[in-house]
Amino acid sequence: VLEQLHSLDLAHNPIGDEGAKPLFRSPYYRGIQKLNAGNADLGPDTARLLAEHPESIHLQSLNFGNETLLRCYYTRIQCDGLKALADSPYLSNLKKLALESSEIFDDGIVALAESTSITRLSQLDVSSNFAAAGVYAFVMSPNATEPTKLDTSCCGCYIEGLARSPHLQNIQQLRLSSNR
Repeated sequence: VLEQLHSLDLAHNPIGDEGAKPLFRSPYYRGIQKLNAGNADLGPDTARLLAEHPESIHLQSLNFGNETLLRCYYTRIQCDGLKALADSPYLSNLKKLALESSEIFDDGIVALAESTSITRLSQLDVSSNFAAAGVYAFVMSPNATEPTKLDTSCCGCYIEGLARSPHLQNIQQLRLSSNR
């Protein structure tokens, strides 16, 4: 029945790290291209499981973010989780990454900027993570040449610093609200 499954939305469910483990054991994870795990009470352990799973090679869109008005269950992959994702050899097809309010700080976003695997992002949301130095590192890295949509709202960034990036030539949508 689920052999054709390519999109899975787990958002706003109290799944937790223990509850996510069966997903990665399931044969149906194989074809998932879009995974929405926002507001699902997940942590860095789930991010590591995903990063280590060979079938994650199919993922093109990943949401580990939190909608700020709907925080019943809070996904917090933190820097360790983002570092695991950035180091994963299986996430080279990832094009969309949402990390809104995921307790990501400078170290995590710097790891994304330095990633040799996640280099094809067209959309990145790191809003509400208070990681100005990490955002600067990302926009100054070659990994910033692909994004057409970038959300750095509420990260504590100085807008003029972002404007200095030589890599944002493809940006079509840029959210900078509530910065400096």
